[in-house]
Amino acid sequence: MPVSYPPLPLGDDLRALFRAAFANAEDLLADAQLLLKSGRFPRAYGLATLSWQELSKGQLCLLAMVLPEITPEDFWERFRDHEGKLGRVHLFADFMHLSPIGPMAEHARKVMGEARSTQNQKLRGLYVEYRRGKILLPSQIGERAARNQIKTVKDALDFAAVAFAPGSLDEVIAQVCELLGGLKNAMVAGPDELVAAMQIAMHGGPQDHLQALIYQHAAIDVE
Repeated sequence: MPVSYPPLPLGDDLRALFRAAFANAEDLLADAQLLLKSGRFPRAYGLATLSWQELSKGQLCLLAMVLPEITPEDFWERFRDHEGKLGRVHLFADFMHLSPIGPMAEHARKVMGEARSTQNQKLRGLYVEYRRGKILLPSQIGERAARNQIKTVKDALDFAAVAFAPGSLDEVIAQVCELLGGLKNAMVAGPDELVAAMQIAMHGGPQDHLQALIYQHAAIDVE
């Protein structure tokens, strides 16, 4: 029997859903930090990862506001796909690093592998597992893993809080919509070059090359 999907939320609902997901991400991270202080490292790791997934859910709502090709099926499957949500935030985190991302085709495979590993680690922080004759306990996830995950998630939330502040959210969406054609065409024509330029711009570097790529491809029809 075919799966039936609810309609795609309307613009105002997507905005409200983004804000609700972001607020919940902040609450989950705060709880993770409390657990960390109490020495409850496995659960701290698990809640920090859930916070990251909520941020990804919010990002999906923003994408649905600017990408008309996102269908109800696309949206709701991605909304509930744990590994997919982690894949998006892993990619976002990589953009925040200074190290070049490199070829996108290779990086996409790497990101999905990291997402799968993070999802498994999150579950290990909550449940007892049994693999290849060994019992895996949540207590095997230690302080270092919890601290690193909390820092990664906090950095992403801090960036999103500035980039998508409530007072400027509509302006950001309008700017993305205006540049969307050029961005899409540039991603198809030269994804590696575009990603490198975006990474530089996100770190406060020169934006000239990124702008040139977008405007160069804005009026080009790419099959």
